[in-house]
Amino acid sequence: MITTRYITQENAHRFFGSQRKNYVGSFGHKFNNSTYVVTALEAEDAVLIEGVELKEGEQVFFIQTDRMKLAGLKPLVKINLDRHLVYFLVEGAEEPIFESRGVKMSYLNLLRK
Repeated sequence: MITTRYITQENAHRFFGSQRKNYVGSFGHKFNNSTYVVTALEAEDAVLIEGVELKEGEQVFFIQTDRMKLAGLKPLVKINLDRHLVYFLVEGAEEPIFESRGVKMSYLNLLRK
C-alpha cells in the first residue's frame, strides 16, 4: 500500500518536473522506471475530455516523461487519487478512451496548494 506524499511550494524545487506549467505532481509504477510528471488541464482543454465518464476520486491530467518531452508528447491519463490507480489511453482510439484496468502506482507526489 502506498501513501500520497504531499509537497509544498517551498520544497517543490526538489521534485522532478516541478518547474513545468500547471505542475500537479509525479508518480511511478512498477512496469516502467520512468517518473511521470503530472500537469493539470487548462480551461480550453475541457473539449478534449468531453464524454469521458469519471467515477468518484478520478481526475484527468496530462503526463510527461523525459522521453515524451523530447518527442513533444503529452498524453492524457485518468488517475484515481483515492485508490492510487492510473488509467492510460487506449492506443489507436480517435477519441479519449481510457483502459478499463488501472495500473497501481508505486509512489505518488502531489503539490499541495
